[in-house]
Amino acid sequence: MPLLLTAITDGVATLTLNNPDERNTLTAAMVTEITAAMDALEADPAVGAIVVTGAPPAFCAGANLGNLAEADGTSLGTIYEGFLRIARS
Repeated sequence: MPLLLTAITDGVATLTLNNPDERNTLTAAMVTEITAAMDALEADPAVGAIVVTGAPPAFCAGANLGNLAEADGTSLGTIYEGFLRIARS
């Protein structure tokens, strides 16, 4: 199952965080998918807006704490960068 779903309709891109069993918490793998999708969408002249949503029952519960316990500084930075990338776009 992909961790991120992307759809474009009438110039509006919708990114759906797609890990509902874990309340769509961000992981390094999900951030990798978010970064790739944002790169592609920002380069697409047909996209005028980006909406970020989450698969029910939650939008996003933040960073995956299980991953944080095992994370080093680099992987923590990667997850944090995912939050920032969404905020900047």
